[in-house]
Amino acid sequence: GPVMQAFGAWVRDEAQAMSDRLGRPVKILFVLRDGYLPKQVFDLLDGGTEPSGAIELSRFTARRAGFVDADAIRDYLAAQSRHERTDVLGRQLGLSREEMHKLGRKSQVEFGQSVLSPSMVRGIVARSAEFADRLFAHFQAQGVEQGDAVMLVDLGYNGTVQNHVAPLLEKRFGLSVAGRYLLLREEQHSGLDKKGLIDARHCDLAGLQALCGPIAPVEQLCTIPQGPVVDYGRDGRPIRKGAGAKGAQNEIRDRLQQACLAFARCAAGAVVRPAGSYGEEAPRLVALGALSRLLFMPLAAH
Repeated sequence: GPVMQAFGAWVRDEAQAMSDRLGRPVKILFVLRDGYLPKQVFDLLDGGTEPSGAIELSRFTARRAGFVDADAIRDYLAAQSRHERTDVLGRQLGLSREEMHKLGRKSQVEFGQSVLSPSMVRGIVARSAEFADRLFAHFQAQGVEQGDAVMLVDLGYNGTVQNHVAPLLEKRFGLSVAGRYLLLREEQHSGLDKKGLIDARHCDLAGLQALCGPIAPVEQLCTIPQGPVVDYGRDGRPIRKGAGAKGAQNEIRDRLQQACLAFARCAAGAVVRPAGSYGEEAPRLVALGALSRLLFMPLAAH
């Protein structure tokens, strides 16, 4: 509760600051799946005065939309470790089964050489552009139009989806894109507009790495029980893979999410008079303390 409440209030303030800086409204888009609970808390805290949207993005779809030329394809292949799963690489590049069959069994190096042939590059770039159109149609379904300012909101932690999709959205569709995260620990500075409620301004890299290491329970508490997006229809409708764990796990998550929302709904009324020491940084410190206890002391005795 304290973590999500602080995060939601901070996102609201960051969106207002961005709007003031640009001189136009900012559309707040929570990235699903892990942005589900943060969005619920934000909408509750804001009382509907600053409506937010929900965007379904994944690393797969963000990358798939960004193969704009041979250099983009080459950079993607160069960043992959030597796993020899050329079928995985082919799916990411948008190759059909027939194309993969024609390529035959190849090593990862040979595969990279084949797909960088001029004819293959033309096909990959054309399909990526079509995919980008469908992805933007998904944004349009959330009220985003060309030239808008948008803020992508997620748990974090490197902002990889933003790294892949922001240049495309900015160059091709004229958007101004910012990213705001619960935790941000960029090991290599991207130069993009990114901030975290907790980031390098508040913790050193070792501290941020320590928080991100056991973060999986927070992701499980924040997510929505649906599969990850892998494509979009022409109207922007998300096409997903099958969902994972169900049953008891979903029931536990639902109860915990409802408890989080109850906290956010009642927290303001529990304060009669704030302490004199309660300043601008206090919610961040409270969130950092609560998050640390959750991650490192998950025992009833603590």
